Amino acid sequence: MHGRLYSLTDLLKKTLYFFEMLPVKEIASYVRRKMLRDLPLDEVEEKVALCLKQHSCFYCDEKKRWYLNTEGFRANDPFYHLLLKRGQPLSLWELRREEKNKKKKALRPFIEEANLISDGRFVQLDTGMWGLTEWDLDTGQYPLKFLVLKVLRAHPGGLSLNQIVEAVNCWRPVTLQAVEGVLCRFPFFERQGDTWSYSPAAQVAYDAVMKRFLRLLREQKQRYNAEREAWQKRFLALKVQLKELTAAQQQAAAALAEQARYREEYENLRTQFSEKELLL
Repeated sequence: MHGRLYSLTDLLKKTLYFFEMLPVKEIASYVRRKMLRDLPLDEVEEKVALCLKQHSCFYCDEKKRWYLNTEGFRANDPFYHLLLKRGQPLSLWELRREEKNKKKKALRPFIEEANLISDGRFVQLDTGMWGLTEWDLDTGQYPLKFLVLKVLRAHPGGLSLNQIVEAVNCWRPVTLQAVEGVLCRFPFFERQGDTWSYSPAAQVAYDAVMKRFLRLLREQKQRYNAEREAWQKRFLALKVQLKELTAAQQQAAAALAEQARYREEYENLRTQFSEKELLL
């Protein structure tokens, strides 16, 4: 598709279409790589959760794992089939022209757009055009960890390292060493003999530990910033005091110099008066 995804909603559609099921935390960690980079992970999770709840194309199960509903609305079926036929993004005005050519009553664009936003089959581009969620998934952009997770979630019984590499290679070229590195790095990938499997419980525990660690790290950073700010304020205050003392010292030196000049003038005058008195 020509153009980038328009909004967070569109990015969530693409992500959940490919991975089929993800908890908010995992979605947020990927979203943060694509947008909202300036926000801390907690705020990204809040925005992702809010967006998922706002649109009917997303739904979750009892374990708070989110899915994408790709059934869509019947009213959008003509546009869906038109996009399939054209094979490229279209604007709503092009759809309206198609409907006029067929002598059908056209819906107003803003009504259609509202329907499309909550339809899991469609994504909007920054060009204003609409495409299909299933187009150009660009699986190479996903971190290797996510791809390995997708493979092992689809095979609860586990797979060998070579089988995992073969499955991931369907989406992007990857080496055996790279996949093995990911499997060994995260504790929720468990090895039994030559078989690797995924443990959801271990990931929950790992995520909880990482969340506490990141919270402590943020608190430490906040304390450091507060102390740094306090030291900066103290430094600036001392700098002002030093400037004032320097100015006072300069004024005192000027006063002493002026006093010395007056004393010298006084001594000269006294000497002159003494000489005149002797002459008289």
